[in-house]
Amino acid sequence: MGTTLWLTRSRMWLVTHENVQRCYPGLDEHRQFLLARNSLRETGKTITETTFAWAQPVDAVLQLIQKVSGQAEVDQAVAMNNGVIFIIPHLGNWEIINHYLGKHYGLTHMYQPNRNSRLNTYIQDRRNRTGTQFVPTDRVGIRAQLKTLKRGGCIGVMPDQEPLIHTGQFAPFFGIDALSNELVAGFAKTGAKLFTAVCERTQNGFDIHFAPVDISGSQDVKSDPEANHPEGNALTAINGAIETAVRRKPVQYLWSYKRFRTRPAGKLDFYQFDRHPLRTLIESQALWLYVSVSRLLPGWCIRLLSRTLARVPVLLRNRRRIARINLQRCNLEPTLLAPSTATLVESALEAPRIWRQSQRSFVDRIESVDGAIDPDRGSIVLTPPLASREALMRYLGNHCFTTEYYHPNSITSLDYLIRHSRQMNGIRLVEHDDAGRKTVIDQLNLNRVATLCPDQQPRLRGGLFIPFFGLPGLTTRTLPQIIKETQPELLLGIAWRHGNQFRITLKPLTYDATDSEEDILINVNQQLETAISQHPEQYRWSDKRFNIQPQGQPKVYR
Repeated sequence: MGTTLWLTRSRMWLVTHENVQRCYPGLDEHRQFLLARNSLRETGKTITETTFAWAQPVDAVLQLIQKVSGQAEVDQAVAMNNGVIFIIPHLGNWEIINHYLGKHYGLTHMYQPNRNSRLNTYIQDRRNRTGTQFVPTDRVGIRAQLKTLKRGGCIGVMPDQEPLIHTGQFAPFFGIDALSNELVAGFAKTGAKLFTAVCERTQNGFDIHFAPVDISGSQDVKSDPEANHPEGNALTAINGAIETAVRRKPVQYLWSYKRFRTRPAGKLDFYQFDRHPLRTLIESQALWLYVSVSRLLPGWCIRLLSRTLARVPVLLRNRRRIARINLQRCNLEPTLLAPSTATLVESALEAPRIWRQSQRSFVDRIESVDGAIDPDRGSIVLTPPLASREALMRYLGNHCFTTEYYHPNSITSLDYLIRHSRQMNGIRLVEHDDAGRKTVIDQLNLNRVATLCPDQQPRLRGGLFIPFFGLPGLTTRTLPQIIKETQPELLLGIAWRHGNQFRITLKPLTYDATDSEEDILINVNQQLETAISQHPEQYRWSDKRFNIQPQGQPKVYR
Protein backbone atom coordinates (compact mmCIF):
# COMPACT_ATOMS: atom_id res chain seq x y z
CA MET A 1 0.00 0.00 0.00
CA GLY A 2 2.76 2.43 0.93
CA THR A 3 4.72 1.58 -2.22
CA THR A 4 1.64 2.33 -4.32
CA LEU A 5 1.26 5.72 -2.63
CA TRP A 6 4.88 6.44 -3.51
CA LEU A 7 4.77 5.20 -7.14
CA THR A 8 1.62 7.18 -7.93
CA ARG A 9 3.17 10.38 -6.55
CA SER A 10 0.19 10.78 -4.26
CA ARG A 11 -0.38 13.78 -2.01
CA MET A 12 0.74 11.64 0.95
CA TRP A 13 4.07 11.01 -0.81
CA LEU A 14 4.56 14.71 -1.58
CA VAL A 15 3.86 15.74 2.02
CA THR A 16 6.08 12.95 3.39
CA HIS A 17 8.99 13.93 1.17
CA GLU A 18 8.56 17.62 1.97
CA ASN A 19 8.53 17.00 5.73
CA VAL A 20 11.58 14.73 5.60
CA GLN A 21 13.52 17.32 3.59
CA ARG A 22 12.60 20.05 6.07
CA CYS A 23 13.25 18.04 9.24
CA TYR A 24 16.38 16.19 8.10
CA PRO A 25 18.31 18.79 6.07
CA GLY A 26 21.60 17.11 7.03
CA LEU A 27 20.79 13.98 5.03
CA ASP A 28 21.81 13.87 1.40
CA GLU A 29 19.08 13.77 -1.23
CA HIS A 30 19.22 9.99 -1.68
CA ARG A 31 18.92 9.25 2.05
CA GLN A 32 16.04 11.71 2.35
CA PHE A 33 14.32 9.87 -0.50
CA LEU A 34 14.85 6.48 1.15
CA LEU A 35 13.55 7.72 4.52
CA ALA A 36 10.45 9.21 2.88
CA ARG A 37 9.72 6.12 0.79
CA ASN A 38 10.24 3.69 3.66
CA SER A 39 8.17 5.89 5.97
CA LEU A 40 5.27 5.69 3.54
CA ARG A 41 5.60 1.88 3.53
CA GLU A 42 5.44 1.91 7.34
CA THR A 43 2.33 4.10 7.09
CA GLY A 44 0.80 1.44 4.86
CA LYS A 45 1.56 -1.13 7.57
CA THR A 46 -0.05 1.10 10.20
CA ILE A 47 -3.23 1.34 8.12
CA THR A 48 -3.56 -2.41 7.69
CA GLU A 49 -2.58 -3.13 11.32
CA THR A 50 -5.29 -0.74 12.48
CA THR A 51 -8.02 -2.93 11.00
CA PHE A 52 -6.38 -5.87 12.81
CA ALA A 53 -6.37 -3.95 16.11
CA TRP A 54 -10.07 -3.13 15.72
CA ALA A 55 -11.30 -6.49 14.42
CA GLN A 56 -9.35 -9.06 16.45
CA PRO A 57 -9.88 -10.03 20.11
CA VAL A 58 -7.97 -7.77 22.47
CA ASP A 59 -5.89 -10.64 23.85
CA ALA A 60 -4.75 -11.58 20.33
CA VAL A 61 -3.61 -8.00 19.79
CA LEU A 62 -1.83 -7.67 23.13
CA GLN A 63 0.06 -10.91 22.56
CA LEU A 64 2.00 -9.11 19.82
CA ILE A 65 3.63 -6.83 22.43
CA GLN A 66 7.01 -8.37 23.13
CA LYS A 67 8.74 -5.88 25.41
CA VAL A 68 7.79 -2.87 27.54
CA SER A 69 10.43 -0.42 28.77
CA GLY A 70 9.98 2.39 31.31
CA GLN A 71 6.84 0.96 32.86
CA ALA A 72 8.25 0.96 36.39
CA GLU A 73 8.46 4.77 36.35
CA VAL A 74 4.91 5.00 35.02
CA ASP A 75 3.59 2.70 37.74
CA GLN A 76 5.41 4.76 40.37
CA ALA A 77 3.80 7.94 39.03
CA VAL A 78 0.37 6.31 39.00
CA ALA A 79 0.85 5.25 42.63
CA MET A 80 1.44 8.88 43.63
CA ASN A 81 -2.20 9.53 42.67
CA ASN A 82 -1.45 12.90 41.04
CA GLY A 83 -2.47 11.80 37.54
CA VAL A 84 -0.47 10.75 34.50
CA ILE A 85 -0.50 12.26 31.01
CA PHE A 86 0.54 9.93 28.20
CA ILE A 87 1.89 11.86 25.20
CA ILE A 88 1.23 9.53 22.26
CA PRO A 89 2.84 10.76 19.03
CA HIS A 90 1.84 9.40 15.62
CA LEU A 91 4.74 6.98 15.74
CA GLY A 92 4.58 3.22 15.28
CA ASN A 93 1.03 1.98 15.94
CA TRP A 94 -1.07 4.15 18.23
CA GLU A 95 -4.14 1.92 17.97
CA ILE A 96 -2.35 -1.04 19.54
CA ILE A 97 -0.88 1.04 22.37
CA ASN A 98 -4.40 2.30 23.05
CA HIS A 99 -5.42 -1.27 23.94
CA TYR A 100 -2.40 -1.65 26.21
CA LEU A 101 -2.93 1.66 28.03
CA GLY A 102 -6.66 1.03 28.37
CA LYS A 103 -6.10 -2.37 29.95
CA HIS A 104 -3.39 -1.28 32.40
CA TYR A 105 -4.32 2.34 33.21
CA GLY A 106 -8.00 2.91 32.33
CA LEU A 107 -7.22 5.74 29.92
CA THR A 108 -9.36 8.80 29.12
CA HIS A 109 -8.39 9.77 25.57
CA MET A 110 -9.43 12.62 23.26
CA TYR A 111 -10.50 11.85 19.71
CA GLN A 112 -11.82 13.65 16.65
CA PRO A 113 -15.20 12.10 15.73
CA ASN A 114 -15.55 10.71 12.22
CA ARG A 115 -18.07 12.48 10.00
CA ASN A 116 -19.72 9.15 9.19
CA SER A 117 -21.78 8.40 12.29
CA ARG A 118 -22.01 4.65 11.63
CA LEU A 119 -18.26 4.34 11.08
CA ASN A 120 -17.62 6.48 14.15
CA THR A 121 -19.82 4.21 16.28
CA TYR A 122 -17.99 1.12 15.02
CA ILE A 123 -14.51 2.58 15.64
CA GLN A 124 -15.30 3.69 19.17
CA ASP A 125 -16.96 0.38 19.97
CA ARG A 126 -13.78 -1.48 18.96
CA ARG A 127 -11.48 0.98 20.77
CA ASN A 128 -13.42 0.94 24.03
CA ARG A 129 -13.03 -2.79 24.63
CA THR A 130 -10.16 -2.40 27.12
CA GLY A 131 -11.76 0.30 29.25
CA THR A 132 -10.46 3.40 27.46
CA GLN A 133 -12.97 6.23 27.60
CA PHE A 134 -12.88 8.42 24.50
CA VAL A 135 -13.99 12.04 24.78
CA PRO A 136 -14.38 14.60 21.97
CA THR A 137 -11.90 17.41 21.30
CA ASP A 138 -14.06 20.16 22.76
CA ARG A 139 -14.80 21.73 26.13
CA VAL A 140 -16.70 18.64 27.27
CA GLY A 141 -13.63 16.50 26.52
CA ILE A 142 -11.28 18.94 28.23
CA ARG A 143 -13.41 18.93 31.40
CA ALA A 144 -13.56 15.13 31.34
CA GLN A 145 -9.78 14.84 31.11
CA LEU A 146 -9.22 17.41 33.85
CA LYS A 147 -11.64 15.53 36.06
CA THR A 148 -9.73 12.29 35.41
CA LEU A 149 -6.40 13.91 36.35
CA LYS A 150 -7.79 15.46 39.52
CA ARG A 151 -8.86 12.05 40.78
CA GLY A 152 -5.40 10.66 40.00
CA GLY A 153 -6.29 8.92 36.74
CA CYS A 154 -4.51 8.72 33.38
CA ILE A 155 -5.25 10.53 30.14
CA GLY A 156 -3.91 10.21 26.60
CA VAL A 157 -3.14 13.06 24.21
CA MET A 158 -1.67 13.25 20.69
CA PRO A 159 -0.18 16.76 20.62
CA ASP A 160 1.78 16.41 17.36
CA GLN A 161 -1.27 17.53 15.39
CA GLU A 162 -2.18 21.14 14.68
CA PRO A 163 -4.70 22.52 17.19
CA LEU A 164 -7.93 24.23 16.23
CA ILE A 165 -7.51 27.30 14.06
CA HIS A 166 -7.86 29.94 16.81
CA THR A 167 -5.72 28.15 19.38
CA GLY A 168 -2.12 27.10 19.90
CA GLN A 169 1.31 28.69 20.04
CA PHE A 170 4.35 28.22 17.84
CA ALA A 171 7.14 26.06 19.27
CA PRO A 172 10.12 24.39 17.55
CA PHE A 173 9.78 20.86 16.21
CA PHE A 174 12.85 19.61 14.38
CA GLY A 175 14.02 23.24 14.38
CA ILE A 176 10.89 24.51 12.60
CA ASP A 177 8.16 26.64 14.16
CA ALA A 178 5.14 24.35 14.49
CA LEU A 179 1.73 25.43 15.73
CA SER A 180 1.36 23.38 18.90
CA ASN A 181 -1.48 22.54 21.24
CA GLU A 182 -1.40 24.27 24.62
CA LEU A 183 -3.72 21.75 26.31
CA VAL A 184 -0.97 19.41 27.52
CA ALA A 185 0.93 22.25 29.20
CA GLY A 186 -2.34 23.33 30.81
CA PHE A 187 -3.12 19.80 32.00
CA ALA A 188 0.37 19.54 33.50
CA LYS A 189 -0.46 22.37 35.92
CA THR A 190 -2.55 19.85 37.86
CA GLY A 191 0.71 18.26 39.00
CA ALA A 192 0.34 15.24 36.74
CA LYS A 193 3.43 13.43 35.47
CA LEU A 194 4.10 13.33 31.72
CA PHE A 195 5.39 10.38 29.70
CA THR A 196 5.79 9.77 25.99
CA ALA A 197 4.24 6.44 25.04
CA VAL A 198 5.29 4.76 21.78
CA CYS A 199 4.37 1.40 20.28
CA GLU A 200 7.32 0.64 18.00
CA ARG A 201 6.95 -1.95 15.25
CA THR A 202 9.53 -4.77 15.31
CA GLN A 203 10.22 -7.75 13.08
CA ASN A 204 7.75 -10.04 14.87
CA GLY A 205 5.51 -7.70 16.86
CA PHE A 206 5.75 -4.50 18.88
CA ASP A 207 7.80 -2.94 21.68
CA ILE A 208 6.35 -0.27 23.94
CA HIS A 209 8.58 2.53 25.25
CA PHE A 210 7.69 4.98 28.04
CA ALA A 211 9.93 7.99 28.71
CA PRO A 212 9.37 10.77 31.30
CA VAL A 213 8.92 14.34 30.07
CA ASP A 214 10.23 17.05 32.39
CA ILE A 215 8.66 20.50 32.02
CA SER A 216 9.24 21.54 35.64
CA GLY A 217 11.60 24.35 34.61
CA SER A 218 9.39 25.60 31.80
CA GLN A 219 7.75 28.99 31.70
CA ASP A 220 4.03 29.42 31.27
CA VAL A 221 2.97 29.04 27.66
CA LYS A 222 1.61 32.57 27.51
CA SER A 223 4.41 34.21 29.53
CA ASP A 224 5.77 35.96 26.46
CA PRO A 225 3.06 36.24 23.80
CA GLU A 226 5.35 38.19 21.48
CA ALA A 227 7.90 35.36 21.28
CA ASN A 228 7.33 32.31 19.13
CA HIS A 229 9.07 29.97 21.53
CA PRO A 230 10.73 31.56 24.58
CA GLU A 231 13.53 29.49 26.08
CA GLY A 232 12.19 26.87 28.45
CA ASN A 233 8.65 27.09 27.12
CA ALA A 234 6.56 24.05 28.08
CA LEU A 235 5.57 23.51 24.45
CA THR A 236 9.25 23.45 23.49
CA ALA A 237 9.88 20.74 26.09
CA ILE A 238 6.90 18.68 24.92
CA ASN A 239 7.80 19.00 21.24
CA GLY A 240 11.40 18.13 22.14
CA ALA A 241 10.26 14.94 23.87
CA ILE A 242 8.23 13.93 20.80
CA GLU A 243 11.21 14.73 18.57
CA THR A 244 13.45 12.53 20.71
CA ALA A 245 10.99 9.65 20.35
CA VAL A 246 10.76 10.17 16.58
CA ARG A 247 14.54 10.25 16.15
CA ARG A 248 14.70 6.76 17.71
CA LYS A 249 12.67 5.39 14.78
CA PRO A 250 12.04 8.15 12.21
CA VAL A 251 10.91 5.71 9.53
CA GLN A 252 7.82 4.84 11.60
CA TYR A 253 6.63 8.43 12.07
CA LEU A 254 3.58 9.74 10.23
CA TRP A 255 5.45 12.18 7.98
CA SER A 256 2.46 12.28 5.62
CA TYR A 257 0.66 14.66 8.02
CA LYS A 258 0.94 18.40 7.26
CA ARG A 259 2.54 19.23 10.61
CA PHE A 260 3.68 22.69 9.44
CA ARG A 261 0.53 23.68 7.55
CA THR A 262 0.05 26.89 9.54
CA ARG A 263 3.11 29.09 9.33
CA PRO A 264 4.02 32.19 11.36
CA ALA A 265 3.01 35.42 9.66
CA GLY A 266 5.33 36.26 6.80
CA LYS A 267 6.76 32.76 6.41
CA LEU A 268 6.46 30.88 3.12
CA ASP A 269 3.95 28.02 3.01
CA PHE A 270 5.62 24.62 2.81
CA TYR A 271 3.05 22.47 1.06
CA GLN A 272 2.86 24.03 -2.40
CA PHE A 273 3.16 21.10 -4.76
CA ASP A 274 3.07 20.81 -8.50
CA ARG A 275 0.45 18.35 -9.61
CA HIS A 276 1.42 15.01 -11.09
CA PRO A 277 3.45 15.57 -14.32
CA LEU A 278 1.01 13.50 -16.39
CA ARG A 279 -1.98 15.38 -15.01
CA THR A 280 -0.20 18.68 -15.56
CA LEU A 281 0.59 17.68 -19.16
CA ILE A 282 -3.05 16.82 -19.87
CA GLU A 283 -4.28 20.01 -18.19
CA SER A 284 -1.70 22.08 -20.08
CA GLN A 285 -2.90 20.67 -23.40
CA ALA A 286 -6.50 21.38 -22.44
CA LEU A 287 -5.57 24.93 -21.40
CA TRP A 288 -3.65 25.45 -24.64
CA LEU A 289 -6.76 24.44 -26.59
CA TYR A 290 -8.92 26.64 -24.38
CA VAL A 291 -6.63 29.65 -24.85
CA SER A 292 -6.38 29.09 -28.60
CA VAL A 293 -10.16 29.04 -29.01
CA SER A 294 -11.00 31.76 -26.48
CA ARG A 295 -8.59 34.30 -27.94
CA LEU A 296 -10.42 34.06 -31.28
CA LEU A 297 -13.87 34.71 -29.83
CA PRO A 298 -15.22 38.20 -30.48
CA GLY A 299 -16.45 40.22 -27.54
CA TRP A 300 -20.14 39.83 -28.35
CA CYS A 301 -19.71 36.05 -28.49
CA ILE A 302 -17.95 35.96 -25.08
CA ARG A 303 -20.74 38.02 -23.50
CA LEU A 304 -23.44 35.84 -25.04
CA LEU A 305 -21.69 32.65 -23.92
CA SER A 306 -21.23 34.05 -20.42
CA ARG A 307 -24.91 34.89 -20.01
CA THR A 308 -25.93 31.52 -21.45
CA LEU A 309 -23.57 29.39 -19.36
CA ALA A 310 -24.47 31.35 -16.22
CA ARG A 311 -28.07 30.14 -16.59
CA VAL A 312 -27.15 26.44 -16.75
CA PRO A 313 -27.93 25.11 -13.24
CA VAL A 314 -25.48 22.17 -13.29
CA LEU A 315 -22.52 24.41 -14.13
CA LEU A 316 -20.59 26.20 -11.38
CA ARG A 317 -22.94 24.75 -8.75
CA ASN A 318 -20.55 25.26 -5.83
CA ARG A 319 -19.59 28.74 -7.03
CA ARG A 320 -23.26 29.68 -7.18
CA ARG A 321 -23.82 28.33 -3.68
CA ILE A 322 -20.97 30.42 -2.26
CA ALA A 323 -22.10 33.53 -4.14
CA ARG A 324 -25.67 33.04 -2.89
CA ILE A 325 -24.45 32.80 0.70
CA ASN A 326 -22.23 35.89 0.34
CA LEU A 327 -25.00 37.99 -1.19
CA GLN A 328 -27.42 36.94 1.54
CA ARG A 329 -24.94 37.59 4.36
CA CYS A 330 -23.96 40.97 2.90
CA ASN A 331 -27.63 42.01 2.61
CA LEU A 332 -27.46 42.40 -1.16
CA GLU A 333 -30.14 41.61 -3.71
CA PRO A 334 -30.34 37.93 -4.67
CA THR A 335 -30.96 39.08 -8.25
CA LEU A 336 -27.21 39.82 -8.41
CA LEU A 337 -26.49 36.08 -8.49
CA ALA A 338 -27.08 35.61 -12.23
CA PRO A 339 -25.13 38.66 -13.48
CA SER A 340 -22.24 38.08 -11.06
CA THR A 341 -22.00 34.45 -12.24
CA ALA A 342 -22.00 35.70 -15.83
CA THR A 343 -19.17 38.08 -14.92
CA LEU A 344 -17.19 35.18 -13.46
CA VAL A 345 -17.57 33.19 -16.69
CA GLU A 346 -16.79 36.25 -18.82
CA SER A 347 -13.57 36.87 -16.88
CA ALA A 348 -12.43 33.30 -17.57
CA LEU A 349 -13.35 33.47 -21.27
CA GLU A 350 -11.84 36.87 -21.96
CA ALA A 351 -8.53 36.35 -20.08
CA PRO A 352 -6.76 34.53 -22.98
CA ARG A 353 -7.86 37.25 -25.38
CA ILE A 354 -6.44 39.93 -23.09
CA TRP A 355 -3.19 38.03 -22.59
CA ARG A 356 -2.53 37.20 -26.24
CA GLN A 357 -3.96 40.03 -28.35
CA SER A 358 -1.60 42.54 -29.94
CA GLN A 359 -0.67 45.70 -28.10
CA ARG A 360 -2.49 47.83 -30.63
CA SER A 361 -5.68 45.78 -30.31
CA PHE A 362 -5.52 46.00 -26.54
CA VAL A 363 -4.98 49.77 -26.57
CA ASP A 364 -7.98 50.14 -28.88
CA ARG A 365 -10.12 48.46 -26.22
CA ILE A 366 -9.23 51.08 -23.58
CA GLU A 367 -12.10 53.52 -23.82
CA SER A 368 -10.83 55.87 -21.13
CA VAL A 369 -8.42 56.20 -18.24
CA ASP A 370 -9.54 58.08 -15.14
CA GLY A 371 -6.62 58.92 -12.86
CA ALA A 372 -2.88 58.49 -13.15
CA ILE A 373 0.08 57.06 -11.28
CA ASP A 374 2.58 59.53 -9.83
CA PRO A 375 5.96 58.69 -11.46
CA ASP A 376 7.84 60.45 -8.63
CA ARG A 377 6.39 58.36 -5.83
CA GLY A 378 6.02 54.68 -5.05
CA SER A 379 2.46 53.50 -5.67
CA ILE A 380 0.40 50.58 -4.40
CA VAL A 381 -2.48 49.69 -6.70
CA LEU A 382 -5.13 47.56 -5.02
CA THR A 383 -6.55 45.04 -7.51
CA PRO A 384 -9.69 43.34 -6.11
CA PRO A 385 -11.55 40.71 -8.18
CA LEU A 386 -13.80 43.41 -9.57
CA ALA A 387 -14.65 43.88 -13.26
CA SER A 388 -11.71 42.80 -15.48
CA ARG A 389 -8.67 42.30 -13.27
CA GLU A 390 -6.62 40.88 -16.17
CA ALA A 391 -7.22 43.98 -18.29
CA LEU A 392 -6.07 46.15 -15.39
CA MET A 393 -2.93 44.05 -14.87
CA ARG A 394 -1.98 44.27 -18.55
CA TYR A 395 -2.54 48.04 -18.52
CA LEU A 396 -0.28 48.44 -15.47
CA GLY A 397 2.39 46.15 -16.93
CA ASN A 398 2.41 48.19 -20.14
CA HIS A 399 2.75 51.56 -18.42
CA CYS A 400 4.75 50.98 -15.22
CA PHE A 401 7.48 48.83 -13.73
CA THR A 402 5.06 46.67 -11.77
CA THR A 403 5.54 44.03 -9.05
CA GLU A 404 2.59 41.83 -8.08
CA TYR A 405 2.30 40.39 -4.56
CA TYR A 406 1.16 37.06 -5.96
CA HIS A 407 -0.52 34.02 -4.44
CA PRO A 408 0.13 30.86 -6.50
CA ASN A 409 -2.78 29.08 -8.14
CA SER A 410 -3.28 25.52 -6.87
CA ILE A 411 -3.69 24.21 -10.44
CA THR A 412 -0.09 23.85 -11.64
CA SER A 413 -0.77 24.29 -15.35
CA LEU A 414 -2.92 27.38 -14.75
CA ASP A 415 -0.32 28.82 -12.40
CA TYR A 416 2.32 28.41 -15.12
CA LEU A 417 0.03 30.14 -17.61
CA ILE A 418 -0.67 33.08 -15.30
CA ARG A 419 3.01 33.52 -14.49
CA HIS A 420 3.90 33.40 -18.20
CA SER A 421 1.25 35.99 -19.07
CA ARG A 422 2.47 38.31 -16.31
CA GLN A 423 6.05 37.97 -17.52
CA MET A 424 5.00 38.68 -21.12
CA ASN A 425 3.35 41.89 -19.88
CA GLY A 426 6.41 42.99 -17.89
CA ILE A 427 5.06 42.21 -14.43
CA ARG A 428 7.29 40.75 -11.73
CA LEU A 429 5.77 38.28 -9.27
CA VAL A 430 6.79 37.87 -5.63
CA GLU A 431 5.48 35.37 -3.07
CA HIS A 432 3.29 36.05 -0.01
CA ASP A 433 6.11 36.00 2.54
CA ASP A 434 8.66 38.28 4.21
CA ALA A 435 11.01 38.11 1.21
CA GLY A 436 8.19 39.13 -1.16
CA ARG A 437 7.14 41.92 1.18
CA LYS A 438 10.72 43.23 1.29
CA THR A 439 10.90 43.22 -2.52
CA VAL A 440 7.66 45.22 -2.69
CA ILE A 441 9.05 47.76 -0.23
CA ASP A 442 12.30 48.03 -2.22
CA GLN A 443 10.34 48.66 -5.43
CA LEU A 444 8.20 51.32 -3.75
CA ASN A 445 11.33 53.07 -2.51
CA LEU A 446 12.44 53.20 -6.16
CA ASN A 447 9.16 54.98 -7.03
CA ARG A 448 7.76 51.95 -8.79
CA VAL A 449 4.36 50.26 -8.68
CA ALA A 450 3.24 47.26 -6.62
CA THR A 451 -0.13 45.54 -6.82
CA LEU A 452 -1.94 43.72 -4.04
CA CYS A 453 -5.35 42.06 -3.80
CA PRO A 454 -6.92 43.68 -0.70
CA ASP A 455 -9.73 41.18 -0.13
CA GLN A 456 -7.82 37.92 -0.46
CA GLN A 457 -8.17 36.02 2.81
CA PRO A 458 -4.76 35.42 4.40
CA ARG A 459 -3.68 32.86 6.96
CA LEU A 460 -5.12 33.58 10.40
CA ARG A 461 -1.74 34.58 11.85
CA GLY A 462 -1.22 37.16 9.09
CA GLY A 463 -4.52 39.01 9.21
CA LEU A 464 -7.07 40.98 11.19
CA PHE A 465 -10.86 40.68 11.18
CA ILE A 466 -12.12 43.84 9.49
CA PRO A 467 -15.76 44.70 8.66
CA PHE A 468 -16.58 44.03 5.00
CA PHE A 469 -20.21 44.63 4.06
CA GLY A 470 -21.06 44.27 7.73
CA LEU A 471 -19.30 40.92 8.22
CA PRO A 472 -15.91 40.21 9.84
CA GLY A 473 -13.56 39.48 6.94
CA LEU A 474 -10.02 38.26 7.63
CA THR A 475 -7.82 40.87 5.93
CA THR A 476 -4.08 40.89 5.32
CA ARG A 477 -1.87 42.99 7.59
CA THR A 478 0.73 43.29 4.84
CA LEU A 479 -0.94 46.37 3.36
CA PRO A 480 -0.92 48.57 6.51
CA GLN A 481 2.59 47.36 7.36
CA ILE A 482 3.88 48.47 3.96
CA ILE A 483 1.93 51.72 4.19
CA LYS A 484 3.49 52.57 7.55
CA GLU A 485 6.98 51.81 6.26
CA THR A 486 6.89 53.53 2.86
CA GLN A 487 3.85 55.89 2.92
CA PRO A 488 3.13 55.27 -0.77
CA GLU A 489 0.46 56.63 -3.06
CA LEU A 490 -2.50 54.30 -2.60
CA LEU A 491 -4.81 53.67 -5.53
CA LEU A 492 -7.78 51.42 -6.23
CA GLY A 493 -7.41 50.02 -9.74
CA ILE A 494 -10.46 48.84 -11.70
CA ALA A 495 -10.97 48.04 -15.38
CA TRP A 496 -14.74 48.47 -15.67
CA ARG A 497 -16.35 46.61 -18.55
CA HIS A 498 -18.30 48.75 -21.01
CA GLY A 499 -19.42 46.55 -23.87
CA ASN A 500 -16.27 45.31 -25.58
CA GLN A 501 -14.13 48.02 -24.04
CA PHE A 502 -12.66 48.92 -20.67
CA ARG A 503 -12.75 52.07 -18.61
CA ILE A 504 -9.62 52.13 -16.43
CA THR A 505 -10.05 53.82 -13.06
CA LEU A 506 -7.13 54.61 -10.79
CA LYS A 507 -8.89 56.09 -7.79
CA PRO A 508 -6.72 57.63 -5.04
CA LEU A 509 -7.50 56.27 -1.58
CA THR A 510 -6.96 58.26 1.57
CA TYR A 511 -5.15 56.94 4.62
CA ASP A 512 -3.31 58.14 7.71
CA ALA A 513 -0.01 56.28 8.19
CA THR A 514 -0.08 57.12 11.91
CA ASP A 515 -3.30 55.14 12.42
CA SER A 516 -3.25 51.60 13.75
CA GLU A 517 -3.14 48.72 11.29
CA GLU A 518 -6.77 47.96 12.08
CA ASP A 519 -7.92 51.54 11.46
CA ILE A 520 -6.06 51.70 8.14
CA LEU A 521 -7.74 48.49 6.99
CA ILE A 522 -11.18 49.65 8.15
CA ASN A 523 -10.73 52.82 6.11
CA VAL A 524 -9.53 50.93 3.02
CA ASN A 525 -12.37 48.38 3.25
CA GLN A 526 -14.95 51.15 3.47
CA GLN A 527 -13.59 52.75 0.30
CA LEU A 528 -13.47 49.35 -1.40
CA GLU A 529 -17.12 48.71 -0.48
CA THR A 530 -18.08 52.06 -2.04
CA ALA A 531 -16.38 51.10 -5.31
CA ILE A 532 -17.96 47.63 -5.39
CA SER A 533 -21.39 49.12 -4.72
CA GLN A 534 -21.18 51.06 -8.01
CA HIS A 535 -21.38 47.82 -9.99
CA PRO A 536 -21.85 44.93 -7.54
CA GLU A 537 -22.65 42.54 -10.39
CA GLN A 538 -19.03 42.86 -11.55
CA TYR A 539 -17.59 41.65 -8.23
CA ARG A 540 -16.55 38.00 -7.76
CA TRP A 541 -18.96 37.01 -5.02
CA SER A 542 -18.15 33.33 -5.52
CA ASP A 543 -14.95 33.54 -3.42
CA LYS A 544 -14.98 32.24 0.17
CA ARG A 545 -14.28 35.69 1.56
CA PHE A 546 -15.52 34.79 5.04
CA ASN A 547 -14.18 31.23 5.28
CA ILE A 548 -12.32 31.90 8.55
CA GLN A 549 -14.50 33.47 11.21
CA PRO A 550 -13.65 34.93 14.63
CA GLN A 551 -13.45 32.41 17.44
CA GLY A 552 -16.84 31.25 18.62
CA GLN A 553 -18.71 32.25 15.47
CA PRO A 554 -20.24 29.54 13.24
CA LYS A 555 -18.83 28.69 9.84
CA VAL A 556 -20.34 30.57 6.92
CA TYR A 557 -19.86 27.92 4.22
CA ARG A 558 -21.07 24.62 5.65
